[in-house]
Amino acid sequence: MTPEVARRMNRLNESFYRDNARSFDQTRQTAWPGWERCLCIGHTTGALPRYGGVRVLDVASGNLRLARYLAERLPGVRVSYHGIDSCPMLARGVRLPEGWDVTLQDLDVVGTLLDKKLEGDLEAPGEDLGVLEEDLGVRLEGGAADLVACFGFFHHVPTTEARRRLLQELLSYTRTGGLCCVSLWRPMSDRRIARRARESTRAGLRSLGLSEKELDKGDYLLGWQGRPDTWRYCHHFDEEEIDRLVRAAQGTAELTARFCADGKAGDLNSYLVLTRS
Repeated sequence: MTPEVARRMNRLNESFYRDNARSFDQTRQTAWPGWERCLCIGHTTGALPRYGGVRVLDVASGNLRLARYLAERLPGVRVSYHGIDSCPMLARGVRLPEGWDVTLQDLDVVGTLLDKKLEGDLEAPGEDLGVLEEDLGVRLEGGAADLVACFGFFHHVPTTEARRRLLQELLSYTRTGGLCCVSLWRPMSDRRIARRARESTRAGLRSLGLSEKELDKGDYLLGWQGRPDTWRYCHHFDEEEIDRLVRAAQGTAELTARFCADGKAGDLNSYLVLTRS
């Protein structure tokens, strides 16, 4: 995929969420089963305490589903929560516990990844926040996060290189011994979703004047609730690509868990739980 097409795919997604925020929010209200397993791993490893304080960075925080889930599951924990998303209207009206320290940032993470070449080694834990700090001049309160979560977002990041850089950036915000948890969508594992994805991709390419060769392997264009000329870019992660992401984290983090969860068959997402070295 060329840089021009990658940026076009990002603009497509930005427009989709801006124009369909209300209807999308209505379909995204429940927690995912995979989150519970990530939380259990955090408790077992000691990365996430059941009491005291915890720092959370939620990249692609959307309508704050994860934050609301954590509020229910960690009632005795003081949470410093930093949510990042490029569609702030999704979070309007959401109320989190009064004892939380909440920061919400409007940031196009994908656009930043595509526009800036990230160079050098990963930041040391608790130091500069790399691409996010560079763009907005902010730091996580108290240093790097105990939990960095990125759920339901990697499949919206075009190009293998940008996805690799995103994972490395997420790890750079994670404290030593902290957890970085990401989900990787696998829509082609569901026969119904796979059929619809192939059909909508053909229609989307025609609508956008693109050819199939301009997309990468595993790339699709999905519609939304039958609305005309409404498309979003998505990527399917196969096992080979997930293996490459795991290798990209070597030397910076240890793979604590890799599992599938979510969806009717329990395999719609593949999760990576990484412990920062």
